[in-house]
Amino acid sequence: MFGRRVTEEYRQRICQDSFGENYNFDQLYLNVEYLNILYGGQNPKVSYAIYTNGYLDPWLYQGITHTYDENAYAVNVPGYSRWADATSLNTLDSIVLYNAKYTVVDTFR
Repeated sequence: MFGRRVTEEYRQRICQDSFGENYNFDQLYLNVEYLNILYGGQNPKVSYAIYTNGYLDPWLYQGITHTYDENAYAVNVPGYSRWADATSLNTLDSIVLYNAKYTVVDTFR
């Protein structure tokens, strides 16, 4: 839904308005490539990390949705965007959200 309405050209114009006319797609591409090399892109070399995502996030697949390291975890929550109070377990949460939060808490034990 969001990807079709908010185009890359629109996002680029927002960046140019914020950072100046020299900020263009070529510069953005180089910056993203640099950060991916520096931090590992979709497969960062980390340990003891938890990545949380909501399936309704428009930027979901720009984040880490699965991991290859046995000490790094991705928790993906169907039916949610961004985490609504991910810091506490609440019996009023839906079962899906409660279980996702419990997974995060249990991982830290």
